[in-house]
Amino acid sequence: MSAPGIFNDTLGPVMRGRSSSHTAGSFHIAVLARAMLGAASAFVCADLVMGGCENSIGLDETVDAVYDVGRMMPAELRCTARGGLAITPSALKLQRRPPARQ
Repeated sequence: MSAPGIFNDTLGPVMRGRSSSHTAGSFHIAVLARAMLGAASAFVCADLVMGGCENSIGLDETVDAVYDVGRMMPAELRCTARGGLAITPSALKLQRRPPARQ
């Protein structure tokens, strides 16, 4: 993602072409935050590996455990359109708003 693209999309939705998304700015802020957290996590992991830290529980076991916990959770608490931010009053208003005209 280019620097001008980051500023255009995070400072407010910039409608170009056939876009009707009125949440473009919010979406890209979340994407940037996730990318920054991923980079920070990579540095921490590199420090741990370089320091000789070994993982006691393998990746396959970790993934299986997380999957099992997710399956036990009610659907409303998972990352779905049936819970979390998707059901806040602001999100519900966005659903009812007609798409922007070009």
